Amino acid sequence: MLAIYPYLNMKNLNFSHLQMNINKGILKIILKEELFCEIAWNSGFVKELMIINKYNEKIIDSLINNCNPKLFFETAYLLFTYNQKPAFYNKPYVLIVNDKDELINTKFTIPIFKKNVKKLLIIKSSIPHVPKKLTKSYFRESFTKQKIKKLKEFIKKNA
Repeated sequence: MLAIYPYLNMKNLNFSHLQMNINKGILKIILKEELFCEIAWNSGFVKELMIINKYNEKIIDSLINNCNPKLFFETAYLLFTYNQKPAFYNKPYVLIVNDKDELINTKFTIPIFKKNVKKLLIIKSSIPHVPKKLTKSYFRESFTKQKIKKLKEFIKKNA
């Protein structure tokens, strides 16, 4: 299993209780009527809300141009409200995390993986949660040869 900045449940989002409640409240209102979804989507409101919530503008524009508004809001609401205990499998896990991630709270996430996964490799990275460009050179710059070697050894040993 490869987990890159994994979402476990709403508790591992890196938002204050106030931010969580505001986002849930706004999403609840928007989801009451399909017309609200369209208005929020097309008015620039979503873009402003996502900028406040630390998303990259290029990613926001891509989402707005390519996503179904209602599906987007339903998914966002699920992310802000899902509170079930995560399920783990008896498989090796590679967890790639950035301690400075603005969206995932690694102080919550890492201990859960350590407690629930027997074969676990944690790779610390500086890759932002939403990379601007996913290219080979981007990954080459983000992962040292030593980290790649460690990853290969772990996979070989646990495959």
